[in-house]
Amino acid sequence: MEIILLLFIVFFQMCFQNKKKKTAREFLISLLPNKNEVDVTIAHLEAKIKSLLAQEKKLKQNITYYYGQLNLLENEFTAFSDSMYNKSYDMSKVEAEISNYEHHLKTLLKSKEKLNIVRTSFEKQIQEIDVRYEHMQKYNELKVTEPCPFCKQPLAREYLSLLNENNLSKKMLLARKDQLEQKERELTGQLAELELEIERLQVEIQKRKGLIDQHKMIENQQTLQKNLQQKKSEIVESIQKRELLIKNIKSEIKLAKHQLAHVFESIQDTINEKLTNTKIVLFKQLKNGELRPDFQILYNDKPYRILSYSEKMRCMIEISSIFRHFTNVTYPIFIDNLESITHLNPPATQIFTASVKKMAPLQLYSK
Repeated sequence: MEIILLLFIVFFQMCFQNKKKKTAREFLISLLPNKNEVDVTIAHLEAKIKSLLAQEKKLKQNITYYYGQLNLLENEFTAFSDSMYNKSYDMSKVEAEISNYEHHLKTLLKSKEKLNIVRTSFEKQIQEIDVRYEHMQKYNELKVTEPCPFCKQPLAREYLSLLNENNLSKKMLLARKDQLEQKERELTGQLAELELEIERLQVEIQKRKGLIDQHKMIENQQTLQKNLQQKKSEIVESIQKRELLIKNIKSEIKLAKHQLAHVFESIQDTINEKLTNTKIVLFKQLKNGELRPDFQILYNDKPYRILSYSEKMRCMIEISSIFRHFTNVTYPIFIDNLESITHLNPPATQIFTASVKKMAPLQLYSK
């Protein structure tokens, strides 16, 4: 480093030359006598801009929602208009048909209920027959021609007639069961037909009720159209109000950004007014006119990184004057290789220089 400003050597090396822009910028601003006031102003303006941007975002979301509602309303109106029947119906005739269908439906439902009761009775009788038949089956285990396995006595002939009667009863039970099952199947078929007829009647009733509803809609078409148009006007008005609010907010944001830019420019001007050929850029102006935080050192409008050895020395001597001015402390500076600097305007502080001669120790001079 060509110039060492006592007490700031580490800062200057790390921040200025290594381009840690944020640290360097904040350090220079911290030297300003009205730093606290500046910080409060910047914080207030930035908070205001943030709040206004949040309001703008919320309003834009509301507008998007209202446009969606408006689109739904338009679709509703279109669907309503498309659903109108051109054909007119005699509503008294339609209502009479509904009454007849409902009466017929009521009769069918009662018939269905009765058939279900009868079918349930048949099912119960069939179950009873199955139980009796299973009981009678046990008589078949008796063998007239074979002796008892325990007492070895033959079965009495008088039981033979009982067995014959039992077999006859079994045949009668099976025949009765067949009759009941046949009737049950017939009832099931009748119930299926009833279900179809009931369903058909319900469909016809709903169709005619739909015609009545449609007729009422046609009668109220003008009222509905008026209501839809009123809702549409209300939504459009809400959108326009929010668009106006957004316009006003944008103006407030623009003003706040302009005020913030003015503060930034004031900070930069306050620092640079103490410099001659050097300029420190703390904020960069974007294409939209906004100022963004930045940090650059220019000497005669040339970036620091391309300066010559002599120019860098003169540039840093000027920068050192900022520290002395804002801190009200006179720091001595050390200049190495002074002979490489031409046309040097000595700073208003003590200067140390070094002289190197062959076969002689390093000599320091103070001016």
